[in-house]
Amino acid sequence: MTRYEKLTIFSFVAIGFVLGFAGSVIPNQKNLLLWTSSTSFQIQRLHIFFFNLIAGGTIILWFTKKETNFSKSTWLYLIISSIYAFSLFLNLYTVSLISGTLLIFIVESVRIKYFGILPFAFFDYKVRVCKKFHLASLLCLSIGIFLAQLAILNNYFIKIIPHDILPLNYFYLGFSFPLSLIIFSIIYDLIDNKNTIAFKLQKEISFWLVNLGVITFFVFIILKIVVGELICASLLIIYILFTAYLFIKNSKHFENKKFLLSGLMFLIITSITGFLMICLQFFYSNIQSYQTLNNFLLQIHGYLALYGWSLSGLIVIIRKLHIKNKFPNNTNIFFHWFLLAILVPLGIFNSWFALFSAILFTFYFWKILIK
Repeated sequence: MTRYEKLTIFSFVAIGFVLGFAGSVIPNQKNLLLWTSSTSFQIQRLHIFFFNLIAGGTIILWFTKKETNFSKSTWLYLIISSIYAFSLFLNLYTVSLISGTLLIFIVESVRIKYFGILPFAFFDYKVRVCKKFHLASLLCLSIGIFLAQLAILNNYFIKIIPHDILPLNYFYLGFSFPLSLIIFSIIYDLIDNKNTIAFKLQKEISFWLVNLGVITFFVFIILKIVVGELICASLLIIYILFTAYLFIKNSKHFENKKFLLSGLMFLIITSITGFLMICLQFFYSNIQSYQTLNNFLLQIHGYLALYGWSLSGLIVIIRKLHIKNKFPNNTNIFFHWFLLAILVPLGIFNSWFALFSAILFTFYFWKILIK
């Protein structure tokens, strides 16, 4: 990847980090999941799009095609996904429908070229689990965009289903899944490929548990079945802990193993904050003080998911840390945790800490990605 291409990814991620504080410092931007009218602009939409859809989606395609530099189709995805993001931010939904359809064609063309039209690999016991996660990542990206297209079409054009049943912003949150799945692909690729039936079965169960769990979880969110959300959230926490166990026990020692483990620890805390939000919704939905706590947890949850877990994976992919061994892990990991565990929570309540966090994050990400 050229320096210019790294700078492009750096810009989207760094700007997205700054925009994530919009809910804390800008009026009328308090809740990430608010239904927006045709005259309101929700800055935190860009926070999600810049990282997950633009930077994350571009890297997934680049990684899949094993490119040295971005190909024309990879650049095309990046440009069109940027148009898609800004059109949704500006509520230009006709442009969103057109650009979103083009994105689906780009992603599907890559998926079909490398994995075939139908995802038969999911059901082939001989296919390695890491390959299944990779296929799931591409499929999830195109399906996520497709579902968002359906929500746009329904909510702003044909209006068959009430918009409060299918809030468009719920579908935006699904854009985080493809990047998570590609990171799991790398993690399971590093886990020893033992030939024992029991070990293969463990990895197969892990693959199906996370994918079916996320799909079911999403359905429960749409249907507002909180008990189902609690069950799915609990199972996903167990899955993440199990994956961390498999990775620690069965992957060979290499220097950058610490960096992936740090990412998994971010994911564990992310899943716990998500579980706590569901608990607050279930037990204390009408108590205002708990809603304040829930909004705080929502902000923390988003930052840990994007700039903790997902950023760790993004850096591993771009710098090929799963292959190369020379990387100053301890210092970077400590700085990463200090930033997200201390400064970001303070920044949610105080605009000066938000500014300080943004400056330090820009420095950290520049140092770790570009320098």
